Amino acid sequence: MGQNSPLVSTVIVNYNSGTYLRACLSSLRAQSMKDNEIIVIDNASADESPSILTEFRETITIGNPSNVGFAAAQNQGLRRARGQYLLPLNFDIQLEPNFVEQMISALESSARAGAACGKLMKMTPDGQHTKHIYSTGHLLPPNRFPLHRGAGEEDYGQYQQLTEVFGSPGAAALYRREMLDDVAFRGQYYDESFFTWYEDVDLDWRARWRGWHCVYTPFAVAHHVGQREGVHRSASWNWRVLLAYEISLLGYTVRSRLFSAYVAALRSYRELLLLARMKRKHIQARAVRSCALDD
Repeated sequence: MGQNSPLVSTVIVNYNSGTYLRACLSSLRAQSMKDNEIIVIDNASADESPSILTEFRETITIGNPSNVGFAAAQNQGLRRARGQYLLPLNFDIQLEPNFVEQMISALESSARAGAACGKLMKMTPDGQHTKHIYSTGHLLPPNRFPLHRGAGEEDYGQYQQLTEVFGSPGAAALYRREMLDDVAFRGQYYDESFFTWYEDVDLDWRARWRGWHCVYTPFAVAHHVGQREGVHRSASWNWRVLLAYEISLLGYTVRSRLFSAYVAALRSYRELLLLARMKRKHIQARAVRSCALDD
């Protein structure tokens, strides 16, 4: 990075986001932390969202001729980014004005921290904020089904402590550049075998294997539409709940015109299992970072 590099680079992958994109970019423009490079990767959107980008001339826009998926497009933007900290962001998110500032503060609270996540609250499709939690970080219970901590709960201050979590939802995660470079697999930050979904949990795993931690801060608040219906992940998941979740997810992909991504994910499941074993051996064969042993 050069001397004039920004402190933060935000990367948004756009695909037929409609007016969500305008609200997201407006919330970025209103941030208290102004040293923020904003990059939008457009995956061949066919709606009005590309024209919305012309309203935000400070944004760096890169257009793809086809939809290459979330993970590949995020990597494209992250490689272009110049910031010390990197913020992948979903387009259906609105940030509170001090979100980025508070995320940086959390990340700088410990040398072990390679990632930070804030309090994501559920938002309705028309932009109305709710009192219910979308996520306060990833957890990994004994059944190995990754879950969103607090998902679906009404927020009454039960998650107001700065604490460590397994990882950060990719909807709004702040990463140290050093960590992403350290855990990259085959030159990719997000594994592009994941066309969409779960690429963030895979990154959580690799960070853990390398000794990095993730810190949750309740003082960085954002509002997220995300998957609007269906079951919330909990530590009591079993195959019946998993089936209900997959049916809900299928319905969401059909309504959101992402059915092709869902089918692609199912087809790649076997290959992903084999790749996961290879990835684990690759990461664990490297020495664990010394800073994981002390603050």
